[in-house]
Amino acid sequence: MMLSKPLAILALWATFGATLSFAFPSLSGVTDGFQDLSARWWKDKPNHDGRLVQNPPTPPGPPRYTGTKLVNDRQHPYKPVKAGDIRGPCPALNTLANHGYISRDGVASPSEIVNAVQEGLNSNNKFAIFLTYIGHLLDGNLETDLLSIGLKTRRTGPSPPPPAEAGGLNVHGTFEGAYRLHGSRPHD
Repeated sequence: MMLSKPLAILALWATFGATLSFAFPSLSGVTDGFQDLSARWWKDKPNHDGRLVQNPPTPPGPPRYTGTKLVNDRQHPYKPVKAGDIRGPCPALNTLANHGYISRDGVASPSEIVNAVQEGLNSNNKFAIFLTYIGHLLDGNLETDLLSIGLKTRRTGPSPPPPAEAGGLNVHGTFEGAYRLHGSRPHD
């Protein structure tokens, strides 16, 4: 997996803040101060188009039913991809779109994806939130709160200002892992 430098810095800061509060409970307010300062700074700041920045919705909680379930049920029948639908490098998200757990066109909000991953794949809530929001932070449109599960598309809204890139999950070099089909090994 390849992480960009800003994400690595953010991960280190988050780890340091969590470690600091566990190791020294009396200093736990130190990281809270940073969050308060950040919230005050971003409050009512206009974005590059002059619109006010809005906080994203709170991630969804766990589903009511967490037992075994069929992906291909009556509420979620398989429908083949239509012209204009977007599919990407993740077979799980493609399956969820083909069965209507997320929008069949391949563009969804992080909340929709978290719910779909929990409902259709029986994933843990925190794990679903972690994976979804990492992908969304790196490849989604943070202004419109939409993510393409494949290629960049106008359906996610106008492009954010550089250096951000709302290119969808097909963007290379941000959030990806190496995998091989059929268990093949590289040739020597």
